[in-house]
Amino acid sequence: MISKPRSVVPLLSILLVVNGCGGHVQLAAPPANAPPEVRAAAYDDLRPIEYASVTNTTKGYTDIVFLELNDGTKVRRPEDLLPLVPPDSPAAQSMRDARSQRHTNHLLALGGTVGMLGGIITALAGAGMGSKPVAYGGLGLLIGGVICIPLTNREANKTNASTARAYEQYDDGLRRRLGMCEEGGRVVPCR
Repeated sequence: MISKPRSVVPLLSILLVVNGCGGHVQLAAPPANAPPEVRAAAYDDLRPIEYASVTNTTKGYTDIVFLELNDGTKVRRPEDLLPLVPPDSPAAQSMRDARSQRHTNHLLALGGTVGMLGGIITALAGAGMGSKPVAYGGLGLLIGGVICIPLTNREANKTNASTARAYEQYDDGLRRRLGMCEEGGRVVPCR
């Protein structure tokens, strides 16, 4: 008997959700010792305009969607801003925190999904074979997978807090990186 090929759409959908849908952007800025007009133009292009967020009332957290820069770039991953801020700045630390927490969240989501699906399959296979140890092992996997799911919400909250903090600290970090100062309500190259 020839088996029919199975659709890969459900698997790809799970992978997209686990990995996140936002793509990376490549950003660069001139050094702080570049001519003042070059730094001023870079700041004008790279300065933040606003960040967009969506509140998920069912799950009880706010998802930070992107930070929009003045040149129209939409930054969906805060770590993409790392080349634009000093590495020792609070903004850089928040960006690294958000990346690490998002990675942990993805691993928990993957572990929960694999645990639940693997647990159901193993439990049903064990029950079908009349093997209680296999069936109980499957239930154990299922329970482990279910436990991972609320942990993903906690990690999502931490990720969103770090992302919001990174976006709020970005302008100060960008100014430091480019050697820009505020004078009379305007941002100009430092003297």
